[in-house]
Amino acid sequence: MAYAAITCLMRTIQQSIQLTGCNLQSFYEKFKSLRAILEKHTGDLDALKSLEAEIIELVCTTEDIL
Repeated sequence: MAYAAITCLMRTIQQSIQLTGCNLQSFYEKFKSLRAILEKHTGDLDALKSLEAEIIELVCTTEDIL
């Protein structure tokens, strides 16, 4: 679920870049890196669930700001 939330936010960031011309590329790249970490994560399931919850909260807050 966090992966999908990050992907959606990345699309929102891209749209904001196109519409406003704001320099959000570094922000986009950070979320891209975070998504890559989720793709490779093979560790503790409870830790992953906790991380996903935090990511989803961050994504929602960020989308509200954008």
